[in-house]
Amino acid sequence: GGDAAAISVHLAADIDRAAWKHAAFLWLQEPGGTPRAPGLWAGGPSSASFPHFDLFSNLYTVLAGSKEVVLAPPSTAAAGFRVHPATHPRARQARVDGFASGAVPATLRATLRAGDAVFIPSGWIHRFTVGADAALAVATTANPPEFKYFDAWVRDSRRTTPYATAETKDFVASTRAFAGALVVELLGPDGAAALWREFLDAYAPETRAEVGLPPRRSRPVPPCPEAGADDAARAADAAVAAAAEFRRAFRPELLRLYLPLFVGNLLTKISRQRAMASLFADVLDFVDACLLEDEDALDANGDRGS
Repeated sequence: GGDAAAISVHLAADIDRAAWKHAAFLWLQEPGGTPRAPGLWAGGPSSASFPHFDLFSNLYTVLAGSKEVVLAPPSTAAAGFRVHPATHPRARQARVDGFASGAVPATLRATLRAGDAVFIPSGWIHRFTVGADAALAVATTANPPEFKYFDAWVRDSRRTTPYATAETKDFVASTRAFAGALVVELLGPDGAAALWREFLDAYAPETRAEVGLPPRRSRPVPPCPEAGADDAARAADAAVAAAAEFRRAFRPELLRLYLPLFVGNLLTKISRQRAMASLFADVLDFVDACLLEDEDALDANGDRGS
């Protein structure tokens, strides 16, 4: 399945007219969203998609046959499904099926028949399984307003690094201070530790091998400079302002989804590497050494924890 226009431009036009005419429910759920091309999805008997999430919202309507849908909230993505990170070719796809293993209880489990629809919010993990006969469904989708806001934000380096001014003495130290303060401001100390842990856990050994990254803690420890008083003050003030912007522009469930993407993009600015694998290896080493403050981080002597 996929873009309906790639299958038939005439069918896509019919779907487009019908879908958006009757998709007022989608706009009630996703005000300010940006429409995407409708998708058409066909499945053979008993076929299934693997659990994954999408950044768009989806009003999914079965046209023929039946499909079982299972949903779980974004908060289950890391532990329950070990979702592939953004830099992986299978980004947003689960590595393990938390529904099948029983690790994640379904928030919704329902069988959809012809004429039935389900609304899947942005970021929610979902899996479809076709019934005994072949099935056909149409996906009427829209990017949430947060998607457009985030894209514009990370493309503007002045907004992404508001702490960096002509007076900044150490950009890396200021970035460390800003990133750490921003995550704590939004999630609290425990939530911040969990985010950095999830950030690293997303790059488990098999994932690192698949995307060409070196094993964890196999390279020299990067320096973790402390920001001077003036740099630290600017970073702290900028973190408070950025946190306020996050709360203003992002719904809580999507804030937690986009925050790791934001800090990941931010931390690429500390590296001088151009190759994606080398650049992100620098980012992961920096998080491990300089931002993850738990029993597995560097000890006071700068040595790796066991």
